[in-house]
Amino acid sequence: MGQSTGSAHKVGRTGRTAWETARRGKPRASRRRLIMLGVAAAVALGADQFTKSLAVHYLSHGPLHLLGPLSLSLTYNSGAAFSIGQGLAPLLVVVGVVLVVVLVGVGRTVADTPTALAVGLVLGGALGNLVDRLARANHGAVIDFLETRYWPTFNLADACIVCGAVLLMASGLRHRRPPLSSPDSPPGPTAPTGDTASPPPESRR
Repeated sequence: MGQSTGSAHKVGRTGRTAWETARRGKPRASRRRLIMLGVAAAVALGADQFTKSLAVHYLSHGPLHLLGPLSLSLTYNSGAAFSIGQGLAPLLVVVGVVLVVVLVGVGRTVADTPTALAVGLVLGGALGNLVDRLARANHGAVIDFLETRYWPTFNLADACIVCGAVLLMASGLRHRRPPLSSPDSPPGPTAPTGDTASPPPESRR
C-alpha cells in the first residue's frame, strides 16, 4: 500500500513538472546573456545617438570627405534603412515599435552568447532610429550621415542592424550544422547477429 502511494505521488509530481515545463515554453536566457544583450543594445543606441548629434552639429554647413569613397554628409531620411520607402515615417514608427517588442521577447530566450550579442545590436539599432522619429524634431525623419559612392547614405543604427542580422544568420547556421564524429571515437554497439545470438533458455540449464 505504501509503495503504491509513493508511485502515485511520483507520477503526480512528474505530471506537474511536465505541465509546468509546457506552460513555460522555451527556457529563459541566463542572466549573463541578458546582461550582454542589454549592454550591446545600450552601446549601439548610445553610439548612434552620439554620432548623429555630432553630424547635426558639424555637418550642417556641408559634407566632409574622409577617405576614398567614404564621406560624411548630413541628410534626413523619412523612409526605412538606406533611404528605402521615402515618406512612410508614420508606418515605420509602428513597424519600429513592433520590432522592438519582438526583439525584447526573443532576447528573453537566447540560447548562446553570439545570439545575445546579435539581438542586442539589432535592438539597439532599431531603438536608435525609433528615437529619431519620436524624440527629435525632424518630422519623423531619421538622421543619416555616412555616405559612399556605391551605397545609399546610412547611419550607425543601420550598420548595427545589418551586422546583428548577419551574426544572427551565422549563429543559426552554426546550430543547424550536424556535429562531426571524431575518427578516434570508438564505434557504437552493433546489433547481435544470428551467430552471436544468446542460446535458448533450455541450453543454459
